[in-house]
Formats: sequence, C-alpha cells, structure tokens
Amino acid sequence: MSMLRARKKRCSSSIGIKEWLEEHRGSARISGSKPADMKAALVDCFKSDKADILVSTEAGGEGINLQFCSVLINYDLPWNPQKVEQRIGRVHRYGQKNDVVVVNFVNRKNPADQRVFQLLNEKLKLFEGVFGASDEILGAIEGNIDIERRIYDIYQKCRTDAEIEQEFDQLQESLKDILDVREAEARQSIILPGSLSAKQKAIGWSQRIWSFSMIKWKASMLR
Repeated sequence: MSMLRARKKRCSSSIGIKEWLEEHRGSARISGSKPADMKAALVDCFKSDKADILVSTEAGGEGINLQFCSVLINYDLPWNPQKVEQRIGRVHRYGQKNDVVVVNFVNRKNPADQRVFQLLNEKLKLFEGVFGASDEILGAIEGNIDIERRIYDIYQKCRTDAEIEQEFDQLQESLKDILDVREAEARQSIILPGSLSAKQKAIGWSQRIWSFSMIKWKASMLR
C-alpha cells in the first residue's frame, strides 16, 4: 500500500535512520528496537519536506499515525476486513484535516479479486456507507466466521468462474444475518434519544461518509 503527500522527494531507510538516531539521541523517541526506531524514522521523514510517497508492506497497517496524509492506495486488498480497516485507520483518524481518499487496485480479469472487493465494499461497506467502520460489526463477523480462511479456500479449490461465484454467494449469505442484526441495532441507537455516546457516534459516522464520498467513484474506475 502507499500513502501520498504533496512533496517532491523520497526517503531512504538506510540513510534516514542514522540521521534520525543522531537527532533524537538521549530522548524517549528512541526505543532501542531497531524495527520500531526505523518505522518512527520513516514516518518522520514522510511527514517532513523530504518525501511525497510512503510505500509500505502490511507492517504499515498498524501502530503508526499518518493523519497528515489523506490518500491511501491499496495495491492489494487483504482478505481479512480487520486489516483493511486498520490500513484506513492510519490516515482516517483524529487530527485529519482533509477528505480521505482510498484507491483500490482490483484485477478486473480475476473474478475472485472482484468478488473480494464486492464483499468488502458492498456488503461490509468498508469504503462507504454508515456502518462500515463499526468495530461491533467487524468483531461480530470475526467471532463467527473466519472470512480470511474462507476466501483462501476459495482461491485454492475453485477452478472455474462458476465455482468462484457459487462459493462467494454462500459466503455472503452466511454473513447476511450477522450484518442485518448489527445494522438494525446501530440504526436504533441513532434514532432513539439516548446517551451522548450515541450522538457522538452519529457525528463520527457522518464525518466518515463525507470523507469517503469519492471512494466509490475512484474504485469503480479501476474495476
């Protein structure tokens, strides 16, 4: 995945880490863990005037704050929806001042890849809609169905487009009851006059919809 900013250069981990260690020598910023310190150095470099693109493996999907960045490009889509949500959460978080745009690369010649995107986008609504960011929904799914394992099995055993379609239809059907119940509960918490937390959730969801207003259009261009 990549995160973009309006800068004109790029960072090198081998060079940047030495400068970063020297700059923060004796401070609490240095953890003593080489991987953690290198990650912190690269984030600082990305945040500065030295870089415009951060290219990351799955290691960049958690543990770093990138709210100064507003564009996320998924070169691949993880089969685990929690991992997708973690990636988006690097940039769509408190302190973000811009609309967040997520661009997903989808192989339109691969029906399995297209169904994975459809599952994440239309059924779990990770890239649009009101309930896609709900921890309760993702937690409920994770507690009942191992989506990542189910999708892995589809890729391994299905050899025809018809088999792929049938298996994904069955997977989506098994998710339907969980999603329907959680969505109804979430809607009820907004409609009924309740606690401040319910109002805060409503505000947070409306901000997310606004932030992701361009995503469906962007994604559809790449399908």
